[in-house]
Amino acid sequence: MDIMKITYSGVATTIPLYIENNILTCNTTDIAFTGDGAIDTVTKLKTELEKITGITATILNNSGTYDTTKINEISRTFPADVKTGAVYLSYDNYSSPKDVCETFNVPYSNIINSWFDNADTLITAQTGGFIFKEVTETVSIDTNIKNVRCNDKYSNYSFFANYYNELYLPQYAPIQSVSSLSIDGTSITTTTIVINYSSIILTSDSEKHYFPLGIDKATLTFTYGYPKTSAYGIMAKQLATYLIFENLYSYVESGGSVKPFKVEHGGLVVTEEMEATTGVTNRMNIRMLFKGLPSKINMAVVK
Repeated sequence: MDIMKITYSGVATTIPLYIENNILTCNTTDIAFTGDGAIDTVTKLKTELEKITGITATILNNSGTYDTTKINEISRTFPADVKTGAVYLSYDNYSSPKDVCETFNVPYSNIINSWFDNADTLITAQTGGFIFKEVTETVSIDTNIKNVRCNDKYSNYSFFANYYNELYLPQYAPIQSVSSLSIDGTSITTTTIVINYSSIILTSDSEKHYFPLGIDKATLTFTYGYPKTSAYGIMAKQLATYLIFENLYSYVESGGSVKPFKVEHGGLVVTEEMEATTGVTNRMNIRMLFKGLPSKINMAVVK
């Protein structure tokens, strides 16, 4: 998803822009996303960028409050050039322009941002719904006999429907943390619950000891998904990078115009005059990475 459009109307011959290590550099100006005086929202970033003579920044997709540390990186080795055309900043994808450009030695101008969202969607779909980045949201859950059960390890109560103390949420696995939980209007102290990968378990110390059946009975704010820094997160990033290069390969095959480039990666040499073996090699890498990721089959987790 694009969160900002940056344009330049001055007389400079080039305005390089790159983002690395939570610092956006536009020409000679550094804008830090962390630390003292951090520019930590997209709205603040717009204000800072427009202090640069000739720069106009437009916020897209109502993203003004978004965290700038999740903006996709752009390589200093393959920077964007705001002088040659508008630069669109993309947000919180598995891969990034930096990953693609540095892995395959491809100029930034050859990359299309929609490819990043498409790669993420494909990976999530092919793994049955797994997310390979941490997502925090608030949801209301309908409880029924299919998603509640008794876990007597954490309860002193007998196995009856009214004492189903485990809420099973495989669609959100792995659950990383719960910051708030309310059951039928009663707030639950989060330190009294147990998180078990794909479920939330009430204990004898919780304000309620069971999940009643019904619509919107449980409301929780929680974080789920594999962290980007986890082994699976790193694999997903590499897979997304190969999928995006597959888009570039298909684009060239179909007659799309790109800036000249030569790729040397893993013994594979690719130029804009690509051969059939290029696509075959890349697709082999994609298949191997897909096999290494976990998958869900009918919401049963397979690891």
